[in-house]
Amino acid sequence: MLGTSNNFKPSYTKEDLQELEEWFKAHPYHGEMEMSGGGIRMSDVGSSVERLLEVAEVGGVENRTYAGTVNMLYAIRDQLLAQGKVKE
Repeated sequence: MLGTSNNFKPSYTKEDLQELEEWFKAHPYHGEMEMSGGGIRMSDVGSSVERLLEVAEVGGVENRTYAGTVNMLYAIRDQLLAQGKVKE
């Protein structure tokens, strides 16, 4: 399982994406992070988040094809909190 996120749904709403965007704006982090259990290392979390948000917005957040993209954003959020890189 990638990260600790348990937020996967077959599709998400625009409100879900807006909530994530607001959270990441309120908790900026541009450092390095490794996702637990997934073998993924990000050299700049902030840039990765920006790109994932763009993909979800352009693709249409309600499109099932992009559910994994939105779930990855939840996983990044959960890992930032779990690793103490940001505070709630």
